[in-house]
Amino acid sequence: MLISQYHRVNLENLLLEQNWCSHLNELLYLLVAADLEDHDAIEKCILAMHSVADKCASYYSKDILVKLQNRYKTLALNDVDKSDEISNSDFFNNIYDLCTDILYRKNIKTEADQAL
Repeated sequence: MLISQYHRVNLENLLLEQNWCSHLNELLYLLVAADLEDHDAIEKCILAMHSVADKCASYYSKDILVKLQNRYKTLALNDVDKSDEISNSDFFNNIYDLCTDILYRKNIKTEADQAL
């Protein structure tokens, strides 16, 4: 029932009309500027961005996504070496993969826009 209500409302279009794509991008910048070590908040923002990336990727900043992509790949690789501690490498790899996929969608969207 709830899903059919979402379809009738067309939530994605409402989000676009309310400029949420830009707001998510700005939120990511603010989170990184406030605390680069707040991986949980950064992950939540990246997940939100990823969920609407098909519609919003062109609004996202390539610079911040590449920076985070590199950072989380490095963190994942460094965390694998910690055999005596709990490893977060899967968590870091997941954020890396999300950034990679968003960047891929951004590149596809950019290429499609340029072809028009």
